[in-house]
Amino acid sequence: MKKYILIFVLILLQFKSLNSQTIASYMLFIKSYGVHINLFDTNKYILSITIALSLDDISEYDLSYGTFTEEGNKLILKDKINGSEINLLKEYNDLLTDKGLVCFNNESFIYTNSLFTFSDNYKKLDSIANLNYKEIIQNSESRNINEGKYSSDKGNFEIKINSNKKYEYKIDNIIISKGNYVINGNIINFYDEYLRYTFKAEINKDTITNSNLPGYFDNIKFHNMSNKYK
Repeated sequence: MKKYILIFVLILLQFKSLNSQTIASYMLFIKSYGVHINLFDTNKYILSITIALSLDDISEYDLSYGTFTEEGNKLILKDKINGSEINLLKEYNDLLTDKGLVCFNNESFIYTNSLFTFSDNYKKLDSIANLNYKEIIQNSESRNINEGKYSSDKGNFEIKINSNKKYEYKIDNIIISKGNYVINGNIINFYDEYLRYTFKAEINKDTITNSNLPGYFDNIKFHNMSNKYK
């Protein structure tokens, strides 16, 4: 029942987001969440995730924004904020993942554009169109990071640092990125084993900040939970 309610909510979100610029929309559904892609005739795209923690607690997050290109049967999404690429393969009207986020779970994106004829303004496109990632100024000072969970000051984002140089980045407990990490001076590099791309962030007094991980459109700081009440 919960899955069908989520599907209904996703359809409503797609309905609201479509406008005269939208040329294609796709969705996939996995248990308590769904991922949706909107393509625009300006060769721009937005990729979002909708998470249902309960029937009364459903949230939407934008994970990626940028430009798209088509090469044969391949659709390439190039993120404007962090430079990562998502590669999708066209199969009839749907999209298969060639290289993407772990939360795609190798599921197919279903073409949904033919379901709607509604026209409205997609305000999110304008709200994030001028965002740019603030590059980290690297220094040679060696810094370490403690194992454990690092939670954002906004409460919905979390980075888990494991002892075996592994990490997991979650939004509302859904894994968005995972892989290995290495520390170089004041910078921690997160190599996403699914996207095959390296994200980065700055380490500052056991705090992770200035990250370019997916969906990181605000200057969120991740604090070690062991230091939460210090």
